[in-house]
Amino acid sequence: MRHGAPVELVGEGIILQKTVWTDAEVVFGAILESQEILYPRMRWASAIPSFEKTVASCHDAEGQWDRGDTLNYTIWSTDGECLGRCSLHHIDWGVPKFEVGYWVRLSAQGKGVATEATRLLTEMAFSDLGARRVSLWCAIDNIGSRRVAEKLGFTHEGTFKNDEADALGRPIDMNIFAITR
Repeated sequence: MRHGAPVELVGEGIILQKTVWTDAEVVFGAILESQEILYPRMRWASAIPSFEKTVASCHDAEGQWDRGDTLNYTIWSTDGECLGRCSLHHIDWGVPKFEVGYWVRLSAQGKGVATEATRLLTEMAFSDLGARRVSLWCAIDNIGSRRVAEKLGFTHEGTFKNDEADALGRPIDMNIFAITR
């Protein structure tokens, strides 16, 4: 699918590049460093990280990009360190609307990386992809992601009770934030 998303976005202190399978080794290193914060919050994270699953995930990201299902980016520092991953997913090209998601390695948290990555993705969704809506969902106890949404002017639209399950299968409530145009 030709969707028009750029393969690289340059921001303040970070670069987002389309995720490719060769990112797997450095992405896996970021996952290992961040295991205590990724598991059990992220359903894709497992108690025992697997390099093979990371390779498969990065490989799948390329196919998702080509189909226009999910636009996955690896987050890089300007000096080449992998800081995490981010994406536009739950895409509905008929509106068009997107949901932004991200994770940032432990050593890069609290430095504005998630905010800048979300800003870049949101601006690109509106300017390059014709978005009418960009949303950000986060668990109600995820204060950092709530701050990202608020800093960028997302409106809190509500809270969905027992809407998701964490990696242990426990129900969690989700805050929904969005920007519309």
